[in-house]
Amino acid sequence: MNELQTVAPELWICTRDFRASGIEVGQRMTVVRVGVNSLWIHSPIPLSPELAADLAALGTVRHVLVPNCLQQAPLEEWRTHCRTALFWAAPGLRQISAFPFTGDLSEVPHPEWLGHFTPTLIQGMPTVNELTYLHHGSRSLIVADLVYNLTTETDFASRLLARANGIHGRLAVSRLFRLRMKDKSAVAASLRSILSQEFDRLIPSHGSLLSGHGTRSLFSTAWSWLPNAFPTAPLADLDSTRNI
Repeated sequence: MNELQTVAPELWICTRDFRASGIEVGQRMTVVRVGVNSLWIHSPIPLSPELAADLAALGTVRHVLVPNCLQQAPLEEWRTHCRTALFWAAPGLRQISAFPFTGDLSEVPHPEWLGHFTPTLIQGMPTVNELTYLHHGSRSLIVADLVYNLTTETDFASRLLARANGIHGRLAVSRLFRLRMKDKSAVAASLRSILSQEFDRLIPSHGSLLSGHGTRSLFSTAWSWLPNAFPTAPLADLDSTRNI
């Protein structure tokens, strides 16, 4: 497959160049096979003929998710190509979008995903309403804009702007994302829920993947500035983490 990269059994990613606020942040789509022949798409990117062919070799696109209200996904081309797909919006997105979504995402998994994912809604950010997804089979936490993991291998302007936004060369929460918070206590409660889950791989929409036993610890460090964001029990994973 030319477009898709295998990350774990039944899980693939596809990454493309993408600039946001002048920063080269990249954009990643995650694909998971659920059931026998159905594909679950997180954060869809432009659907090239090569990508469409790769997906067809894996199964049938059944669920397409826009996991927060900030993403601008190219949904019309997906709807044209994937006639039987269902399209799901983060809470509140349907009110500001003209696209005919099938319905809203929530922390209650769709019956066809049941057993595959644990969704968590980030409360306290009503203009974002991001949902994260823990994929049980691969112990992967799939996120959109919740954290960035940008490397230093980018152009000079991007490095300057990323540094100003607090996301240069490390796993971090962008300053622009922080400004969206309306209730930090509610955000912290959502983070505690995520950190109570067992994952050793992080798949962000922007930046490098993280893998290893220290992944949860690095994720918690990215949120160390937010009071009460941590479970009362210590995190089990300590080190052995790498960028992918």
